[in-house]
Amino acid sequence: MSQAAKEDLSHILGVKLVLGTGIYLGLPSMVGRSKKAIFSYIKDRIWKRINAWGGRAPSKAGKEIMIKSVLQAIPSYVMSMFILPASFIHDIEKMINTFWWRSGSTNNNNTKGIHWLAWERLACPKAHGGLGFRNFEAFNKAMVAKQVWNIVQNPNSLVAKLIKARYFPRSSLFEAPLGYNPSFAWRNIWQARQILSLGCRWRIESGVNIRVMHDPWLRGTANRWVPSPQPAGVYQLSVRDLLHENYKAWNIVKVRNLFSKDVAEKILETPLVSSVREDKVVWEEERNECYSVKSGGCLPTRSRLLERRVECTLNCPVCYEEIEDELHIFFRCAVARDSWSAAAMKVVTLLVEWLCYSGAFGTIVMISFGMIMSNCHVKLEDMLLMLGMIGTQY
Repeated sequence: MSQAAKEDLSHILGVKLVLGTGIYLGLPSMVGRSKKAIFSYIKDRIWKRINAWGGRAPSKAGKEIMIKSVLQAIPSYVMSMFILPASFIHDIEKMINTFWWRSGSTNNNNTKGIHWLAWERLACPKAHGGLGFRNFEAFNKAMVAKQVWNIVQNPNSLVAKLIKARYFPRSSLFEAPLGYNPSFAWRNIWQARQILSLGCRWRIESGVNIRVMHDPWLRGTANRWVPSPQPAGVYQLSVRDLLHENYKAWNIVKVRNLFSKDVAEKILETPLVSSVREDKVVWEEERNECYSVKSGGCLPTRSRLLERRVECTLNCPVCYEEIEDELHIFFRCAVARDSWSAAAMKVVTLLVEWLCYSGAFGTIVMISFGMIMSNCHVKLEDMLLMLGMIGTQY
């Protein structure tokens, strides 16, 4: 655009003509090819804050508070909107790591200190031997995924309508392609949606908006998608087509005719709650079914890893006999059963034998521990031994 055209447009719209890009409401108004140069002001702010503490010699406890309450908060706002380059995030972590290990005055370059542990170790939870510092890369993606969640939950908002009209007018957000010449903001949304696809599920009301083969809607810890291949006619069906016309219940005959036995059973096991008023995407990892940045996977068993699209065999790496899930790890595995038997705890041994023929791991374990705790014949040292063994197997 010529300079004269810019001036005419500025005069018509009544806005100022600005040379180059700048920061508006804490975010860059335009993002070019050099992402590190655009977001360099974040590193400058962190470095200025570290230098402002020069001349002081805070303790490790004081540094921990400074890092968690001040330094980690500086890039949070930008990270909630954009996925920063990995090399840029590494530079931030390196700066904070240097501040943590530096001894004496922060202005003295000769007191760098020895980096006894890498940032990845410091970012582990304290229960796992770390200091609970933030893993910026994971935090960044989880924050942007929150914006994706807002788009999914508020499809009638202005930003949701704008993005849909531009990038996926005839499909859903989870099926949208990256497209030609996408903006930096859309690239971030497109990447972060993968996080939601791991833990999202459709809550069924009428089932009209839920496609049988293209949306996650099955319940349980297994795969929430109906597996392929299936008969050709199934790919155009919605969940509504699998329900009775006059009342909310599965059409058992139709489901069994369309799908194989195992898939039909998984569909029929999916509950239909009458109190649900609309088809809606919910987050499985939280009790309130709302996405949060803190949400994450639990015990990374092989069944859970496969559910997250991680390629691995399902069999237990210890005994190679059964699928590795929570129940197998603690009770069904041959090594686990030998451990319980060696403990010579009669109540627990009987419990293990019973659990090996049961399902619903979480509920069973809660009931089982309640039974053991209420048994007056179980000594305190036996209970501590039992908990210690579970921790060792974990």
